[in-house]
Amino acid sequence: MFWAWAATWTTDEFRAWNIEPFLTLIQCNSLIIQGKEDEFGTLEQVDRITKQTNGQSPKLIIQGVKHTPHKEVPELILEKSTEFINQLTDEFERTKSV
Repeated sequence: MFWAWAATWTTDEFRAWNIEPFLTLIQCNSLIIQGKEDEFGTLEQVDRITKQTNGQSPKLIIQGVKHTPHKEVPELILEKSTEFINQLTDEFERTKSV
């Protein structure tokens, strides 16, 4: 499976592949999480996501973490995700009562 994936993503036709034109279609709040030492993603990618999506898109960059924050620091991811969801829920409740 890995080699099928690697063979596809390393072809010339995928070299310029980019989903950025679709980011503006995202119409929801998103918590963008990435390890600071991610060997496959860049902080520039995170910035582009947060700037081009609609809604709140805070970023969480985690020092000393690589490509799989949910596996490397699961407790932190759960904590920060819970905080993000609670904030959204609180905002929704405030707007509903107005």
